[in-house]
Amino acid sequence: RHDFPWTHHRLKSISADAFIGRMARGLPTYTPAELERYAQDDLALLRQVKPDLIISDFRISLNVSARHLGIPLFNLSNAHWSSLLPERPMPLPDLWLAHILRPWISNLIFQTVWPVALPIHLYPINRLRRKYGQAPYRSIHACYCDGDTTLYADAPVLIPLPEQHPQHHFLGPVIWKPEQPEFPTWWAEAAATTGRRAYLTLGSTGKSDVLPTVVASCQAHGIISLVSTAGRKNFVSAPPSVYASQFLPGGETAALSDLVICNGGSGTAHQALAEGRPILGICSNMDQLLTMESIERAGAGLYLRATDANRKRLEKAIGRLLNEPGFSESARKIQAGFAEYDARRRFPAIIAAALGKAGG
Repeated sequence: RHDFPWTHHRLKSISADAFIGRMARGLPTYTPAELERYAQDDLALLRQVKPDLIISDFRISLNVSARHLGIPLFNLSNAHWSSLLPERPMPLPDLWLAHILRPWISNLIFQTVWPVALPIHLYPINRLRRKYGQAPYRSIHACYCDGDTTLYADAPVLIPLPEQHPQHHFLGPVIWKPEQPEFPTWWAEAAATTGRRAYLTLGSTGKSDVLPTVVASCQAHGIISLVSTAGRKNFVSAPPSVYASQFLPGGETAALSDLVICNGGSGTAHQALAEGRPILGICSNMDQLLTMESIERAGAGLYLRATDANRKRLEKAIGRLLNEPGFSESARKIQAGFAEYDARRRFPAIIAAALGKAGG
């Protein structure tokens, strides 16, 4: 968007397809050359703008650039990446390994290999840090949550941290929605139908080829599907059981539904929980799995790896979410906890306090 009352500056980045593709193959998300170019671009812009502080959402080169110039860095992250959490096994992403071996075998191999793979994943950013005289990271968590201040787009009702830290703050869920959501032509008809409804969206990073199977699994339970295809144009509405549109207003669609089925990312998952709706996550990458692990632990949802999302497993998970009241009860408990953390109020208050200290 370009209608906000502030100046825009463009920074180049790798494409979303490249980023997602590397994650899917278990590769480092950036090459050393890419991060070097990122840092050079950062430094050129920061020297031009001379900001009082920097707010970063996963541009990890800024961890280096901001420190090099001595500018306070506010790093946005999810609390499941927090360096304050105790060491724990990382979940096996939906890699090729999970496609050819039994789950327990592939997970055992992944847990064995992860300590060896970790330095490989950290090598590009650590090489950049050494170049600028900064200490290397020893964990992914230290990298993702590195900032003079760390801001978690979560609430402690979902991911409680074992200790308080003066530079770590819960913002609350950062839930975006358009100011004037565009409702599809079928909205009134779908809202007037009787029966249970599910909001289905696999987003831009989900495994979209599983969508027909998800819809069929909902139909097996007699559920009306409200589908956001996220640009998938060959999936069309088939009322009265399937209503589809390229994009839907997430919060309103979740509120109209009895459960939400998504890729497990925090964006849609938090929309669902803010409306008190249980979630089925169909996950591909590690971030989605970590999000859904916390939601499953809280009793507000279930998750499957995209590889495992066959008709039988989907129908079983959907049946549990609909028919076991504990999932909806837990989702409503998290909804109440979310309401206590309003990011729109907390964020400017934290920034104002930081600027006041800097000015003093």
